[in-house]
Amino acid sequence: MRIAIIGVGNLLMKDDGIGIHIVKDLEKMDLPPNVEVYDADTNAFAVLEFMNGKDKAVIIDAYMGDGEPGSLYKLSFNPRCEEPPENFNLSLHDFTFADAIRSGEGIYELPREIIIIGVEPKEINLGLELSHELERIKSKVIEEVMRELE
Repeated sequence: MRIAIIGVGNLLMKDDGIGIHIVKDLEKMDLPPNVEVYDADTNAFAVLEFMNGKDKAVIIDAYMGDGEPGSLYKLSFNPRCEEPPENFNLSLHDFTFADAIRSGEGIYELPREIIIIGVEPKEINLGLELSHELERIKSKVIEEVMRELE
């Protein structure tokens, strides 16, 4: 099974960069050879490209779900037979996730399973570091990603 782990976000906007911080940490780990790790920055089409031909994709990004900072949200769906859920308004910055999936239909061979792990941000403003709350839960996010590799 070929798996793509994709971090999304803007490193210049503090907690919005959580997905990128996570993939940078994962790149330092000894992951199975069937797992590829990508930094998609804020580019929806890069996400589609990185998922292309994979069996499974795990996407990590900041997600405002009205929870406490550091809260995790998880969603799983099969884009080959399900519409992307509209209620999970993950923004890939230049498109919503649902719009990106729809625009890639027929162009990309999307995975059978897409897992989205959203992390509630505390601060989205100029800065390179994560807020204290998100820095503290990075290991929890990585554990959640690793569960998806089992």
